[in-house]
Amino acid sequence: MRYLKVAGYSKAFELFIGKDPGDFSPAFEQVDKLKAGDIVTVFFDEEESKSSNEAFINRLAQFIDSGQKAYFIRGNKDKYFGYFGIALGACIGVALVLLKKAGKIS
Repeated sequence: MRYLKVAGYSKAFELFIGKDPGDFSPAFEQVDKLKAGDIVTVFFDEEESKSSNEAFINRLAQFIDSGQKAYFIRGNKDKYFGYFGIALGACIGVALVLLKKAGKIS
């Protein structure tokens, strides 16, 4: 995990930096090359949940750029979970159709 505090924004950004195979690591990560005082642009989603633990942290940074150079690009974990959900729903649908044809459910 890395944390990035940006002047003018009340929350710190929490960035997951996975290095192991199978981790949902970012597509591109060079955050360690940033120095205190660097001017960066952070593209992020504002969190809707305002629990006490997340009141000071934003985990939804998508991109971090400095000038024309990218330092962080979020990975595709959401896309993989979406594909898994669609596949699971399709399998359940096929199973229900087969069970209905076999007379196991009405």
